[in-house]
Amino acid sequence: MQGSAGDGAARVKWLPPEDSGGSPIIHYTVTAHPGGASAISTPNVFHASVAGLANGETYAFTVTATNRAGTSEASEPSNEITPHQPLGPRARYEKAVDKAKAKVANARTMADDRFEAASQKGRARLESANDRAHK
Repeated sequence: MQGSAGDGAARVKWLPPEDSGGSPIIHYTVTAHPGGASAISTPNVFHASVAGLANGETYAFTVTATNRAGTSEASEPSNEITPHQPLGPRARYEKAVDKAKAKVANARTMADDRFEAASQKGRARLESANDRAHK
C-alpha cells in the first residue's frame, strides 16, 4: 500500500486481498492514523482519497475489507504521508530558481574537477618531459 499527499488530503492505493474469505468484498475502508478520518471505496476500486486532514501533520493509513462475513483486520500501515498546501506561483518560481541554481553549482563543481584533473595530467606530462630533457 502506498499513498501521496494533497491539500488537506491523501490518496491511498492498495492491492486487493488474495482471499476474500469466501464472500465477495462489499467495500473497502481507508482510515487515517492519527485522527480516524476515512474514505470508502467500492469493491473493484483499489484507491481512495481521504479528506479532512491537517496540512503539515503526518499520517499513515490502513485499509479494511468488508463482506457478508464482516470486516477484515486492518492492513499494515502505508508509508507516512504529510498533506500540504499546493505551491502558489511565487513559491513555484522560487523552487524552480533554487533547482536551477543547484544545477549550475553542480556543473561548476564538475567543471572544476575536470579542470583540476587536466591540470594535474598536464603538470605530470611537463615534469616527465623536463626529466627526460635533463638526462
